[in-house]
Amino acid sequence: MILNSNFGLEAQIKTGYRLIQENRYGEAELEFKKALGKSRNEPRIYAGLAEVYFNNKRYNEATSQFKRSIALKPSSSEYRYKLAKVYHAQGQLKNAENSYRSAIKEDSNNAQAYFLFGKFMEEKGNINEAIGSYRKAIQLKNDFYQVRQSLGQLLAKGGKLDEAVQEFELILKHDKSNPSIHLALGKLLLELNRNERAVFHLNKAADLLPQDFQARIRVADLYLEKGMLEQSLESYAVAASLKPANAEVQIRLGR
Repeated sequence: MILNSNFGLEAQIKTGYRLIQENRYGEAELEFKKALGKSRNEPRIYAGLAEVYFNNKRYNEATSQFKRSIALKPSSSEYRYKLAKVYHAQGQLKNAENSYRSAIKEDSNNAQAYFLFGKFMEEKGNINEAIGSYRKAIQLKNDFYQVRQSLGQLLAKGGKLDEAVQEFELILKHDKSNPSIHLALGKLLLELNRNERAVFHLNKAADLLPQDFQARIRVADLYLEKGMLEQSLESYAVAASLKPANAEVQIRLGR
């Protein structure tokens, strides 16, 4: 239920953002427009409308509203990197890059801005700048584990396996029950011929996903690629018990 427009401006703004979180974009738009009746100088209103339009893929309107919010609050790094996301969605990569860079310039202590810029640069193929941006985000926020995962994956792709291992191990200190991290770490350790540690993490990944057929197959494949036939056979057998009629696992068992 939308709050009455006679309520205070702050209440309307808070309601608008809550409705966005609930994916009730039409109601959120109405609430922010009511708030405009009370103030034309509040950047959060325009930013809220921009969020609504962005989620509804009304990119030109989102761009216009974010520009208004920035004009009213030029110091906001958040509005700038959110505008960059709109440009990115439209394929306006140069504008997106400029907006990300302006967000970082405006607030060089904003870890989220560095993270998003890193993701953007990674997608563009500028790996060195992406890695540098991820590292800066972590420097600013040491427990930013989402960044560490992105950095670890990128380092692994670039062949910097030891550095990637360090990142994934740091994540596991925070989240010991994350099967995807155990799986990624196990794969890296196999490539580094640290088989004993690799087996621990691969088994841990499988144990955390006992009924996940694809996880079992993935673990078994990694063992097979490494020539660890006993461990591979054991993992394929578990997969076969989950889906006895699956041709994929029967072919692997045959091998």
